[in-house]
Amino acid sequence: MGKRCLTITILIAIVFTLNGCNGLFWGKSELDENWGSSFQQAKSSQTLNPDAGKTIQPEKGYDGIAAEHTVHVYQNKFGGSEQKQTVNILKLQ
Repeated sequence: MGKRCLTITILIAIVFTLNGCNGLFWGKSELDENWGSSFQQAKSSQTLNPDAGKTIQPEKGYDGIAAEHTVHVYQNKFGGSEQKQTVNILKLQ
């Protein structure tokens, strides 16, 4: 009786192990069918204009002088021309 019970237990363990490793009894799961759909949904919701790369026309509404000034101001932010001041919290001399 004990040997038979042990044999049945081992067979059940083997079946569950094989099923867990490669899915013997079930086909595709719901996870397999929807794999990557959340990524595609997030990517499409973040795309403002999906046809943006198809045209070679320049963007209208932002003139070149304003763009050049903006780039110049942005680049001068990191120039390091400002001297850093040491601030003493307690104002001790």
